[in-house]
Amino acid sequence: MPDTPAAARVNKTRKFETVAAPYPQTFPFNSPGDSLEGVYKEVRKVNQDDLTNPGQKVDRNCYTITDDAGKDWSVWASAAIEEGMASVVVGNYVRIEFVDKIELDGGKSFKQFIVQVDRS
Repeated sequence: MPDTPAAARVNKTRKFETVAAPYPQTFPFNSPGDSLEGVYKEVRKVNQDDLTNPGQKVDRNCYTITDDAGKDWSVWASAAIEEGMASVVVGNYVRIEFVDKIELDGGKSFKQFIVQVDRS
C-alpha cells in the first residue's frame, strides 16, 4: 500500500505547543457564600459585545484558577473581581467569594465579591 500524506504525518515526531485552547468552564457563583479557591494560572483578554452599548465591543478579562482538585475554572471579570485581582500574580493562591447580588433600577444588577490572596 503506497504511503499517503496522512500516513506520512502519523509517522512523524512532532513537538506541538498549545497556542489557543477553549476556556475552562465558568465557575458557578449562584448563591451568596459560593467560593472558589485555587492557584491563579493566567488571565486572557477577550474582545466581546458590550452589554450596555449594543454594537460596541469591550475588552474583558477572564481569569483561570486551578482548584485544589486540579480542575481549571474561568472567572469573568467584574469591577470587584478586577480590583481584587489587580495585585495578584500568577502562582498566588486566591479565594473568590460571591457575597450578594444588588438589584439596580431598570432591571439591571451586579454581583459583589470578596477577593483574597495568600502570597506565602
